[in-house]
Amino acid sequence: EDEERKPVDEDEEGEGDEDEEDDGGTMAAADEDDTERADPSAFATALVQSAGEGKGLAGWCDSNRGAFVVHALLQVPAAEKGVVAQLKKHAKKLTAKAKTSNGAKLVLAHVKGGKTGK
Repeated sequence: EDEERKPVDEDEEGEGDEDEEDDGGTMAAADEDDTERADPSAFATALVQSAGEGKGLAGWCDSNRGAFVVHALLQVPAAEKGVVAQLKKHAKKLTAKAKTSNGAKLVLAHVKGGKTGK
């Protein structure tokens, strides 16, 4: 009656090994998806696109840390054009913020055409 339960090893049932390929060849498709997700420029581009909503990237520059994140996005060639396009509309706000924030100062310099620091 007090039978001790033994944990079930998933491999014994043939489940749990995510690296096994099924008959549909989905392993190759999964590898392609992982490669795309691992691409930093794809992440940066997606981040810039989603950041365009609400306050946008200019709002991120309200904090020094946020401005350094925006500056890092400016270093990714695939995302740079989108970041600059969003921020040019807010050059006046960035100019004011650059007086007290080193991150905003770097972002502003890049937006105005003087690409700075990597």
